[in-house]
Amino acid sequence: MSKASSENLRQKISNNLITFLMQGVQLDSFTQQIDTDINIDKMEKLLKIHFVLKDDVIEFVQDLPKEVRRIKTTVNKTHEKASNEIRGKIDWQRTIKSRYKTNPRDKSKFVISRTEQNYNTTENIILKKLLSIINNIVFQLLDNVIEKQYEWVEDWWQDEESLRETVKKIYHRNIYMRRIEIETDTNITPRMISDTIKSRNQFYSRAAELLRCYRNLLNYNIEPEEAEEVLQNTFIKPEKTDVLFELYWVFQILQKVEGEDVTFHLIEGGKNIVAEWEDENYTYKLYHDSTGSLAWNENSGDMNTPEEDGYLYREKKTIDKWQNMIKDLFINQSVSDVLWGGRPDIIIEKYEQNTEELSELFIGEVKYTQRKKYITKGLKELLEYIALAKENTAYITEKENLFDANIKGALFTDNTDGIDIENQEDGNIKIVMYDENFEELFDIVDVG
Repeated sequence: MSKASSENLRQKISNNLITFLMQGVQLDSFTQQIDTDINIDKMEKLLKIHFVLKDDVIEFVQDLPKEVRRIKTTVNKTHEKASNEIRGKIDWQRTIKSRYKTNPRDKSKFVISRTEQNYNTTENIILKKLLSIINNIVFQLLDNVIEKQYEWVEDWWQDEESLRETVKKIYHRNIYMRRIEIETDTNITPRMISDTIKSRNQFYSRAAELLRCYRNLLNYNIEPEEAEEVLQNTFIKPEKTDVLFELYWVFQILQKVEGEDVTFHLIEGGKNIVAEWEDENYTYKLYHDSTGSLAWNENSGDMNTPEEDGYLYREKKTIDKWQNMIKDLFINQSVSDVLWGGRPDIIIEKYEQNTEELSELFIGEVKYTQRKKYITKGLKELLEYIALAKENTAYITEKENLFDANIKGALFTDNTDGIDIENQEDGNIKIVMYDENFEELFDIVDVG
């Protein structure tokens, strides 16, 4: 039976992530794995998605069709002079006064009174600003997800008259909403929001409350309970236990970084760097599901044809022949040159501060399984990463010292029942199981 259940992992990861979320840090390398249909490249996007999934927002949109009919307006009265042509109600008192000032006998002069409805009240501006935010999130960040009718956003697509269509109709087509003019740079002050929250009209009061909630979210002004809700409902919503298992080990490593000022990074260049820290002599960089700063691929063009007949000789000849035939037979068809490529689950790069040279490398391969066959496959992949790691185009390890010295590795598994852990002889490579008491097996990870 699995020791690392999905729910157990969620709880352990949430406890760690809440701390980082409360600090407003970025954990993009994790969020990239949530769903291939969402490109969450900033924590800000994650919080926006969380906002439209909130019950209060859902209920507000559900009530929009009936509430929007009662939008409040103010009345503006204007007066203007007219000659001969009368468009509007004649204000006789002002007309007589105006004629006496100019020419009392001129019967063609009138003062016209006009009454106009003003939709640009503070309450209406706040309402439309809120709807513009919801509209942008639903039709930009979540458009593909809602189109594919994923369950975790079902509130927005279920039923014939979906909430997404409700927002679209009211925000873009409603005659009252179209008369409310807001610019993208409209300065809605906290005082305006506070005053509207006190409104006797609950519709406007709710809108102001939600707008303030949205601003608090994006300013990371979040209560611990809401932070946990963000993580449980948005960040780790999908049932991908293997990914959760990877995150568990990432945080186990980070917990070993004691007394260091850890910096959490945004994704830059697709390298998925999670954290960086320093000690007196070294700089450390932690990556998740990434190639890091190194190269992990082999191309057939870089492979010399062996002189002696055998498997490698014939394999190289086969690849060369295949590539040439593809080029001759198929129009506009690219030919892959990759023999092998990889992306480790966890990487820690250790650099000399003075020289900025790579001093040591740790590679972690994670296998959420109890099947020995899959564990042995993971061990083979780990050894391949160690043997084939390159800095630029040069291998890191010397061929005489292939699995020794400057590269260390660990295979993290769910359960190692039936594996003789005590019989591990290789000091640089360890198999580590999911257990509370793994410290003695985990010393191989050098984190400063």
